[in-house]
Amino acid sequence: MISCSTPDVANVTTENVSAAGEFLFEGPNTLQGPSTIRLEDLATEAGTKPDKIKAIYLSGVTVSFNPDSLRGAVESVLIQWVSKELPLISVATKSPLPATGPIDMEGNSEQDILEYLSDPSSTVVVDLNLLGDADELEAIVTFNLKITY
Repeated sequence: MISCSTPDVANVTTENVSAAGEFLFEGPNTLQGPSTIRLEDLATEAGTKPDKIKAIYLSGVTVSFNPDSLRGAVESVLIQWVSKELPLISVATKSPLPATGPIDMEGNSEQDILEYLSDPSSTVVVDLNLLGDADELEAIVTFNLKITY
């Protein structure tokens, strides 16, 4: 009977994940940073245990930049995950970008990212196109997740 029941679902918003880069030039650039999202924390917030989680999907992504003064120089954004054991996957993209404020993006709601969030070597990669050079830039990414358990 239990195997025929519908799975429980929880919506969870992560803490900010930072991806940064230095000595950036006009055109395509990559920012990256280690994932600070812990599966244990997500499970606690969802009201379950980590080993009970069956899948995690993105329902949305929000990106902001530091320094904010460079926000107008960013033309497009692509959010990806990668790890030492798993291939690079794209989970959200947006182009063109709104002129001001944080960038709200729809996530790839069909890509299960549970493996990436379970892997301690996972890295968030933010590919972007710049309209000019920058000494440094940090992308601050917040993920809205749909956890199935």
